[in-house]
Amino acid sequence: MRILRCPLVALVLTFSPCTVSAEPTWYLSLGVGRARIQPIPDKSNQDAALASSGFTGIESSDSDNATASGIIGGYDFSDNLSIELSYLDLHGVYSYTAQFFSGSDRGAGSTRWNGSEVGVSLLTRWPLSNVVSVFGRFSLYRMQSELKSSTRITSATTGALISETSSSVSGLSRATGIGLGTSLGLTPLHSIRLEYEFATNLPKNIDGSNDFQHLRLLSISLVNRF
Repeated sequence: MRILRCPLVALVLTFSPCTVSAEPTWYLSLGVGRARIQPIPDKSNQDAALASSGFTGIESSDSDNATASGIIGGYDFSDNLSIELSYLDLHGVYSYTAQFFSGSDRGAGSTRWNGSEVGVSLLTRWPLSNVVSVFGRFSLYRMQSELKSSTRITSATTGALISETSSSVSGLSRATGIGLGTSLGLTPLHSIRLEYEFATNLPKNIDGSNDFQHLRLLSISLVNRF
């Protein structure tokens, strides 16, 4: 099994108030979102790997989405141009789990991909009114990622642990992203943002067959201006 050697991820949650000022200002935002990665590794390849180890009765499932959360700090150069620094946690955006038999004993296996990233973004904003604006972004990211796999065998009669194995592969990668969003001012110092982002250059699939092509993130955040 191989993974995480190449460029990776990207995704973002950012946000500055939509009631912009002619004077440069700082802002901070906290956000959450739903991240989805596509295409995901072929589940049948992982089932086959278990079968080749002598396991039978394999029942498995996988997931290509998870909750993401992040924090962003930003600076307004003007009403229409900002720069942001971000940290994002992907919370296991890809996972695979399986139940199987090892002879008469029971087994369970799992694979989980976790990632966190730091990024810098250039944000261009177009105010539609005093409280509403739309924006676009271009982002560069540096991602720390880790793939964890484990297998556990327990006695079918007593439930006692018979054997347990685990492995972990980690790596660094880079990615680019583009995003579109809208911002709604709540007060002169607070606003909320809704954003969709598309990121490219992700890591190899766990079976080494092809690349994750892209990652999508829909996020919402609360912004506080200083």
